[in-house]
Amino acid sequence: MVRGHAFPAGSPAAVFVLLFDQFEEFFTYPLEQQQDFKDQLAELLYTDYPHFLEQNEARLQADQIAALAEPLDVRALFSVRADRMHEMNRLADRLDKILHNLYELQALPRAEAEKAIVLPATLPQSEGYAGAPFVFDRPALDRILDFLADAQGRVEANQLQILCDSFEQRTIGENITRFGTDNIGDLQQVISNYYHHKIADIQPPETRLAVQRLCEEGLAMEGEPPLRLSLHEAQISRLFGVPPSLLLRLVDLRLLRAEAGAGGGAVYELPHDTLLLPVLEAKRVRQEEMAKEAERVAAEEALRRAKEAEAQADKERRRRQQATTLAIAAVVGLLLALAAMFWAFSAQKQAEAAKKEAQDNLNALKEENRIRVEAQDINRRNKIEALKNKIRGFIKDDKSDKYNLARDSLKVLERMAPNDPDLQSIKSQLK
Repeated sequence: MVRGHAFPAGSPAAVFVLLFDQFEEFFTYPLEQQQDFKDQLAELLYTDYPHFLEQNEARLQADQIAALAEPLDVRALFSVRADRMHEMNRLADRLDKILHNLYELQALPRAEAEKAIVLPATLPQSEGYAGAPFVFDRPALDRILDFLADAQGRVEANQLQILCDSFEQRTIGENITRFGTDNIGDLQQVISNYYHHKIADIQPPETRLAVQRLCEEGLAMEGEPPLRLSLHEAQISRLFGVPPSLLLRLVDLRLLRAEAGAGGGAVYELPHDTLLLPVLEAKRVRQEEMAKEAERVAAEEALRRAKEAEAQADKERRRRQQATTLAIAAVVGLLLALAAMFWAFSAQKQAEAAKKEAQDNLNALKEENRIRVEAQDINRRNKIEALKNKIRGFIKDDKSDKYNLARDSLKVLERMAPNDPDLQSIKSQLK
């Protein structure tokens, strides 16, 4: 929500800030519209005397011209995803200062995250909110921050937004004005519900399944503790069939986070550790349902074949009975025997074909699992190597705060790779 205040005309304190959120969508517009936007914004920011006045001086009165010619203090702020930042250079031909002041919005420190939770909740409905103001008790607020904070005490804004949206909807639906430890609810369940609801909205079903497999099999790994994995968009396309356009949509839904890849493209991962448990639980439930469905289909197929075999056998019995009743000669009996042998041979061939098809499907599944395990192993080794390099960097910095960060990072390394050959060397450097 963007709010503004009206300033009196000519007020020296009037500073107008134009906020452009999710500006990466601008580059999906037709080129002529992009050019019109650049021309108009450049005139607003850089031109002292608007072209409109030059073209319409004869039609305007002197006081109107004076008012419209009054200089404006206008600033522009663009919010752009990191992996699309390079596209901002396409505005530099008309907005030459577009890349002069840059700020990377990272995870929030705990104190800033607390402000983001508390301050908007106290604003009145007159500011444009659907519900009444509400507050958080200190213990409840600490529980929220402890739940969201990572090992460095920083909070990802997207997970914070999911919880805050939930709190706001509850104030509207349940008339809550105070959240304490008694009514704050299960925070992990809020995140789980968010994941399930967003996944359920993805259509068609085959696309939804591809996204589920990406999140639950490609970007999360069971363990103690479970780990978030990262994959390049090229790997995701090859292994899971999820195109870049859908990945961007998943980022907008707060199901994924994107970072620029070292060799180009983007690398994707789950946005926060709080999503690991619901994602892995969803994987377990989905695989159980798939196994049950496979058993049901196999049972139905076996029943169908049994009924067909029984019907065929009954048909054969009736045919033989008719042959006996008519006292057909031994030649007819021989023909019946040959027919029965032919039927048995055909059935055997069909069974062999079915067995081969099942084996082919099993081989394909094993190959798919092998590729997935290989991708997980590569990502895990990359994370371990990056963590070791980070620890070595902290050690070289030779500062007390970096020393503490190195020890904390070493604990993570010991959990992830207790048998790593470099572990003892790094420990000795920290002593």
